[in-house]
Amino acid sequence: MPDQNTTPTPQPEAALQIPTAPAGGQGSTASNATPTPIIDPTVKTAAVSALSGLDKKSFAEQILAQTEKLAEQVVQNPPAYGAGGDAHLIKDEKLKESAMQALEGDKWHEKRLEEEARQKLEDQKQQLLVEKESAKAEIEKLDREKEVFELQWVNLNDQKAPIDAELQTIINEETRLEGEEKKKEQEEIAAEKPEDRKVMEEARWQIQQERHATEEKKWATQDKVSTLMTAMQALSTKYQEILAQEDIRKRRIQEIDNDIKNL
Repeated sequence: MPDQNTTPTPQPEAALQIPTAPAGGQGSTASNATPTPIIDPTVKTAAVSALSGLDKKSFAEQILAQTEKLAEQVVQNPPAYGAGGDAHLIKDEKLKESAMQALEGDKWHEKRLEEEARQKLEDQKQQLLVEKESAKAEIEKLDREKEVFELQWVNLNDQKAPIDAELQTIINEETRLEGEEKKKEQEEIAAEKPEDRKVMEEARWQIQQERHATEEKKWATQDKVSTLMTAMQALSTKYQEILAQEDIRKRRIQEIDNDIKNL
């Protein structure tokens, strides 16, 4: 006949519920999966209520063996908690931290904090390096864009060069005609005979007409140069905007390098 006063040993293995990955392979997740509680409150309460009078060592050994067995199962078949790849058994970060700190002891707690601090710095460094590479890539794109503007400027300048030369020739001719016109005007004033003055006047008018024609040709040529210069100035304005964007990224790279040095 069983001893009525014997307290039954609780079954710790019933206290933990380890969620397993859904069908489809280890680690696969379901979008509508609902996290399974790691602790069943009902079983846990029953176990705790039966702790009085237990052999502490025996209970501890059972808990340890059960936990090691469950840990092995978790390693072989990782749990899955829906989308995002978050498969932590304890969802509450504060609760998880409390468990870790209690279990690891002072030595390993300090070591973990040091490792976490180092990892945080490394993560920050990697994030900065990614941003730096992105900025460098943008600078390369801006360099290619600048080359297009440079080539277009060269094309326009090549068109402008012979027009500039033509304009200078016209200006030189205009200057020569102005000098001839003044010379004829002085000769006309100095002429004593009316017939001589008449000849000088006709010669001056002829030169004046040539000068007016040259002046009109100069204006038309200057208009061509101005049209090209307007386009070249538009290129320059846009080019300087690109330089400003490039400078922003270069300065950001310098800031990143300084931030990395100060980590």
